[in-house]
Amino acid sequence: MNKIGNEYVGDISKTQHGFTCQKWKKQWLYAHNFNQNDSFPDLTVTDAGNKCRNPDEDPNGPWCFTTSWDKEIDYCNVPQCDSKHEYKVCVTLSRSTVYHRSLGIPR
Repeated sequence: MNKIGNEYVGDISKTQHGFTCQKWKKQWLYAHNFNQNDSFPDLTVTDAGNKCRNPDEDPNGPWCFTTSWDKEIDYCNVPQCDSKHEYKVCVTLSRSTVYHRSLGIPR
């Protein structure tokens, strides 16, 4: 995986350290500027929910604001696509294909 994951649309909503992600449309606990629909691969900010995303193309990959006072942001463990990518959501090396869990088809 190239670690960018800016097209990731999977359902992971817990960070690598177990924190729950804050909804992107919310400004509490943490206020932010990622409130434009075009910042996300989802149709809207609301559709992004509280899922791990990479709206700023952070080189460390998908991340989120957490719902913990102890940690503002944290990165997420998003699996890399491999030759047997069906039945999981992952990010490819090309950043151009994300596979739907259980469908195994390009989105």
